[in-house]
Amino acid sequence: MNKTCTRITTEDLVSIASRGFKTFSDTDQTKLLDFLGSQRLPDGSYMDRSGKSDPYYTYFGVMASEACASQSSAMTLGFIRKTTLTAGDFINLSTMIQLCSILPVFPGGNEIKPLLTELESFRSKDGSYSVRGKHMDSGSTYAAYLALLAYSSHGLEIPEKERINEFTKKVLLADGSFANEPETPTGTATTSSAGIILESAISGKKHPKTIEYLEQCLPEDKKGFKITPEAPFPDLLSTSAALYAFYHIDLEKNNLRVKILSFVSELRMGSGGFKSMLYDDAADTEFTFHAMLVLGIIS
Repeated sequence: MNKTCTRITTEDLVSIASRGFKTFSDTDQTKLLDFLGSQRLPDGSYMDRSGKSDPYYTYFGVMASEACASQSSAMTLGFIRKTTLTAGDFINLSTMIQLCSILPVFPGGNEIKPLLTELESFRSKDGSYSVRGKHMDSGSTYAAYLALLAYSSHGLEIPEKERINEFTKKVLLADGSFANEPETPTGTATTSSAGIILESAISGKKHPKTIEYLEQCLPEDKKGFKITPEAPFPDLLSTSAALYAFYHIDLEKNNLRVKILSFVSELRMGSGGFKSMLYDDAADTEFTFHAMLVLGIIS
């Protein structure tokens, strides 16, 4: 596999989130660390919103903890190792492979190549990857983005990247947004952000209409990005995705800094964690990491 110098890596995400963490006061840093500790279970994993062990929330919990310079325990390394070796689905496999790039899960590194070979079994016939199963006819923008992160986090080029280029052409819509799947008639801020990153990383393209679409996802008060221009209110995932896409293509949004800071601060809960939107009622590791990432980008 060829080496790549593309900037999109798990290490980069953690580094940006670390900058976000450093914007907090000492008191707020302690509260955030306490929140992350409260989400960690005895087996080293992180809980979902129902309190159960979950690899997806562990992915964000570990990245958030690493961004806070909080060393992952041997139990957490063991959970990641076991999950990576036994994952039967694309999302868990791709996210755990990413974590293996920032943690000594497999000190020798020999296990990564066969894990990436397993990831290729989720390659779809249309050139992307599928979260639905192996060897599917159709894949998704989200899956291609996760696959790109898995490879580039280990300093590798994604195989047959020209096939992903062909896939992104199929999901780029007339309004500039990217759909998640070829048959989906509309795009979103999150899939469009993934599309921007995919095209920029693989072919160097930057579609002006996609940038315009994301800008249309800002409400009038510009306090966060909405999932679509028609959505009633902004959310933290869309905000994080859009700002990271702009960061990736070196498009600064300093004019949004004050408004975004206000939006993120409104999502902090008494526990020290962050919720997804104003009408949410619980914090979790996923949105806490996204809050740190947003703050790191605009700081």
